[in-house]
Amino acid sequence: MRGANSDIGKSRKSPPTRKHLITKKEKKRRARLKREKVVKMKKLKMYVNMENLNEYEKEHNKISYRRLINRISNNIWLFNNAPELSEYDFEYEVNSDYDEESGEYIDIYQYYLIDINPYIIEKLQEIKCNDVIIAWSEKLGEYVLMVNHFGTSWDYVLTDIEPTANFNEADI
Repeated sequence: MRGANSDIGKSRKSPPTRKHLITKKEKKRRARLKREKVVKMKKLKMYVNMENLNEYEKEHNKISYRRLINRISNNIWLFNNAPELSEYDFEYEVNSDYDEESGEYIDIYQYYLIDINPYIIEKLQEIKCNDVIIAWSEKLGEYVLMVNHFGTSWDYVLTDIEPTANFNEADI
């Protein structure tokens, strides 16, 4: 038998749910991330002569990694000594080796020194191109392309960028 102070039959206020605990600042942050995700989902297009696409690119209507790298850089040199440098020697310009969605670091398998115009860096940042990771090394005085795939020819690694024959539609 329960005592006189028993709360049976009394209505209780339900405990606050997680939804009620979200601050205004957090709501704004989530809204901003949602807008950024929409921007990232915009289909990027690159101007190309459609006759020059390889069969794999034509079949999937996507630009290959090799075509993208050839477009953004004139010269490229293999530089696999980069892991000997400190992670603090790199200032990421386009993307980084950290995936914020998964909270994990991306494996980098090869490093290349690239000759790239700063305008192209700005353009890649502006259009939120997620297909390349490029960092600046003050120590080397060079841009470094960090490749996160291996074992497949760059001609068969597809980007999220679609080809277009219309120059006015192109992002790159």
